[in-house]
Formats: sequence, structure tokens, C-alpha cells
Amino acid sequence: MSRPNRRAARLSAHLVPRLCKDSFGACGCNSPRERQQGSLVPRICRNDPATGYSWRDVHDDLEAGVYAGCYGWDHAAYWGIAEAKAGVDLKEWYKTRTEAEFYLPEFKELVDDPATHKDWDRISTFDPLGMTAHPPTIAACKAKLDIPELKDRSDLRMDGEIVLPSNEIVTSKCAISYAWNIPLMAERVGLSEQELREALHKFSHDSRLLDPKVKTYLPAVGGLTIYTFGDARKLKDERTEVCVRVHDECIGSDVFGSDICSCRPYLIFALREAVECAQRGGVGVVVYFRKEGRSLGEVIKFRVYNARVNQEGGDRPEMYFHHTEQIAGIRDARFQTMMPDALNWMGIRRIDLLCSMSNEKYEAITGAGIQVMKRVDLPENYIKDSMRVELDAKIASGYHSDKVEEEQLVDRAARLIIGVSDHAPTVRGETFPVKAFLRREGGLWDSKVKSWVFSNQTPARLRQALSACADVGTVEMQKASPSSRGSLVVLEAPKLGTVKASLPLDEHQTA
Repeated sequence: MSRPNRRAARLSAHLVPRLCKDSFGACGCNSPRERQQGSLVPRICRNDPATGYSWRDVHDDLEAGVYAGCYGWDHAAYWGIAEAKAGVDLKEWYKTRTEAEFYLPEFKELVDDPATHKDWDRISTFDPLGMTAHPPTIAACKAKLDIPELKDRSDLRMDGEIVLPSNEIVTSKCAISYAWNIPLMAERVGLSEQELREALHKFSHDSRLLDPKVKTYLPAVGGLTIYTFGDARKLKDERTEVCVRVHDECIGSDVFGSDICSCRPYLIFALREAVECAQRGGVGVVVYFRKEGRSLGEVIKFRVYNARVNQEGGDRPEMYFHHTEQIAGIRDARFQTMMPDALNWMGIRRIDLLCSMSNEKYEAITGAGIQVMKRVDLPENYIKDSMRVELDAKIASGYHSDKVEEEQLVDRAARLIIGVSDHAPTVRGETFPVKAFLRREGGLWDSKVKSWVFSNQTPARLRQALSACADVGTVEMQKASPSSRGSLVVLEAPKLGTVKASLPLDEHQTA
């Protein structure tokens, strides 16, 4: 066990034990306190669409203007003042579309594909058709990112498409504003529909929330932004490598570089991983949620900071969550089971690299029907001493802690097999770095034989090319089995690339 993990293990005895998963789920409201009658924590989170009110109904009610809340969300008050001064009915204005409207093809074609809709019944937080709705709740555009930590790193390869000669990074970004499906949301957070309506009414004073006929709610909160690297339309191909980070807002660290937490370092690391995934032919996805201070806000967050750094004995991990609970009454208000909706909307069903240590995010993602192949911790060289209190406390409370150095090699071997099908050489069993190499060598995936087929290669030439590939270790000849159609070459890669570029070989990865 590494030194940081040994320290975290010693600290774990000082923390309140995690609740049983069966009574907790992955909803984020993970304060260990409980009421005598009923629990503060939600019941098991079920992604159950059988409420009789679907995403199609949410869309139709938004079009008809049948909803609680206000179109404008966390900006609604400003819009109200602006409307009064300008003399324009903004509510009606925003229902219109202009001739200048442009829909970014990467997202438009992705979400228009019926295959992408397979998991939309799980979506409880927004209108999946919001990009073309009246009024719109989704919009996407292209952008270039100029990020100093990435711009100055020599290990980010300039390819002219994703990383430009200026070292700027090309991305497609998509903003989503919320439209909550009240019946499904109640299932998601473990409340009855009536309990949810009363809770939302208490903090909004919107009487429409108490009307059972009104089933859609536009909450006065910030939404989310999806940043994609590489063509998002590739997500329609189940063989595409996918790297994901779901990141909750921390303006102090993300924007201003405050070093009391690891938020910006993890965001920068994940952006780099997403870019490199795209350069390997995959798609990198970073979803940025407006959930400042675990959705408790900056006022509570700063009060907690003050309590932590000014307590007797100084800031220390065993008191990290204690001060939040004492000041906020709860540890966390994010309810991570809402989070995977953005991934379900994009049709993501497998994540090859998940850049997150959060147990709650992981449980929410897998609970939404998405397979996670590998979780990637923040490498040590991104972590300052001032961030250790936060990380040690989170690891002790259950965060993923299989700490791996950034350049540590994978121990598990990958196995590649060259065969022959219909007189053409084939390759199967490769991992993702080799998959990109096979494409460059002219390979085409054949779903019938579950292999890459090389119509313009000979087995000897293909063997020579693979032997020269830096991602392949040794080459071993194997005699053909009676059922095979040609001689086989088995390629063993005992140390295939780095953690950021390789995965354990599982059955689904034959592509």
C-alpha cells in the first residue's frame, strides 16, 4: 500500500462509517445523520422509467407551456427586469426561431439517430429534444480552448485537427438547461412524488408544483455543459473508445486556481486524457455541472473553509466532512443519480476510461446502465501538499484509491491473433492503441467474423508490421487448430502502453 493510502486507511477510523449501499444508493446526499422517523438519505435509486410520464411528455408540455418554474432558470430574475425595461415579452420571444439558426451537425446527427434514443427513458432532468424545441433548452457550438497547463505541455501532440499549431484545442460544446420530469425525478431521488412536490414548493413557493397535473419543472438552478473532443457522431459506433469525466463546478479552483482542493488539477488531467483519446480515434467527453460547493453554494463553502483552517490543530482529514455537516446540516446536495442523464442522452453505453475517484459518481453511472471499464485516479504529480487533506478524507470515506503513477505500465498482457478468413488476413483481440494502428495499416472491422480484415496485406507483411509496432511486445508462432482456417500468430504485449492508453482485455474489446 502506498504512503498516501496507508495514511488514508489510518484516518478512516475517525470518520463515520459509510451507510449500507442498500439504504444509501449513489444519490450524493451522503450525510450519515438520520432522523428518528424516516431517513435523511434517499432510498435505493432506481432508474425506472415506468412512471407513465416520459421524456416525450416533458417535451410536449414544454411546447404547450405546461410547466412549473420559469423559463430562465437561474437567470430568470435578470430576464424579468430586462423585459420590464425593454418592453419585450421575452417568454414569447424565446419560442421563436430565426433563419440564422444553426444546429451543430456532430450533436444534431447524434441525437437524431434512433439508436441514440435507446436509453432516453432514463432521462429525468431535461428535454432530450431541447435543441429544436420551442422554447429551446439545448444549444451546441464549436470552440477553441486556450488552456495554459495544456498549451505549455510538450507531450500533447499537435495534429492540426484536435490540437492546432497554436496549441489551442478544438472542441464541440453543448449547453443543457433543466426540465425536470417530476414523477421520474421522485423515483430517482427516493421520494414519493408528493414528498418531492412539497419539498420543491417549500424552497420555491411555486404553487404549480402542488398541482398533480403539472409534471414538468424548470428549477432555478444552473444547468450543464458537455465538452466533446473528436467527432461525437462516433459514439454511435459501439467500438469507439470513450474517455469521460463528469465534473462539478468549483469556480475557486477551476477558474482562479485556488489550491485547497484538487478540482482544477483533475479537470486539466481529464481534458488532456479526453484529447489524447480523441487523437487515438475515440471521443473524449467532459461534462461540467453547475453544482458549486456540492450544490451547497459558495457562502456555505467559505464558512466551511474558515472552520477547517482555523480549528485547533489546523486543517486535517478526519474533520473534513464534520465541518460541512455542522455548518450545512448535510454533507452533499448534488444527488449524483441525476448526473448520468447527459451520458444516456448521447447514447454512451460503455466508458473505457472514467477520470473520477468518486464512488458516488461511479455507482450512479453504472446504475444508469453504463459499463465502466477502467477508473483513472489523479496522478501524484498533479497533487499539491495543500490538496492532501481533501483527497485523504475522500479516500478514507470510500473514494476510489487504486493510486497509479502517471507513467506506470500495465501488468496485464493483451493477446492479438492473426488468422485468415476468405483468403484475407485477420486480426482480433487487440486493445485500443493497437486498434488505431490497425486502422492506419488498412484494416476494416468485419462484424461477421469479429475481426479486422486486411484485404491488401499478406499475413507475413502484417506480422512484420505488428512486430514493429511499439505497443506490441513479443511475437510467437502458434500451430493452427483443426477448426481454424489458417496459421495463427499470437502477439503478447506484457506491458502495453500506459494506464491512460490501455485497458484490460475483455470480451467486448475484441473490436
